[in-house]
Amino acid sequence: MAKIINKVAVIGGGTMGSGIGQHIAQKGIEVVVKEANDECAQACKEKIFSQLDKVVRLGKITSSEAKGTKERFSTTSDYHDIIGADLVIEAVFEDIEAKKAVFEELNFVFPDDVIFTTNSSSLSIDEIASVTNRPDRFIGTHFFNPPVKAPLVELIRGQATSDETYNSAKRFMETVLGKTP
Repeated sequence: MAKIINKVAVIGGGTMGSGIGQHIAQKGIEVVVKEANDECAQACKEKIFSQLDKVVRLGKITSSEAKGTKERFSTTSDYHDIIGADLVIEAVFEDIEAKKAVFEELNFVFPDDVIFTTNSSSLSIDEIASVTNRPDRFIGTHFFNPPVKAPLVELIRGQATSDETYNSAKRFMETVLGKTP
């Protein structure tokens, strides 16, 4: 049975992470983007809020839609603020050691039933998952740029990725985010 996802944590607020977070919030899901420090977290939030204001001015969304998205989108530099997420999407820079370090920390933050994903486009899913305590609940979710507009998302199974994890990720991408896996 596919897991219901009500809150998402995105690790990394750069171009991809902030865009993924914005898209998730625009689709009605609470999202917290975790950055390395308070300054980066605030810059990420300001960037997304500015983007939302711009698309309102262009008539692509209403001010009410932007307001709702802003209410569902938050940033932090503290792991404590992402507790309670049902899905974690890692979107730090494309470096295997950096990604593994993030997941080593996340093991201590989340219970075993939380799905971990990486936005990696080229690194080994199995190698990244090897540092987690849940390789069966780990999957690649490679979003295309810009995440708010690009219709595709690549789902990459690791050798241990369970059918339940795959189905939960696929269902979330299709039915909630409107993506084509």
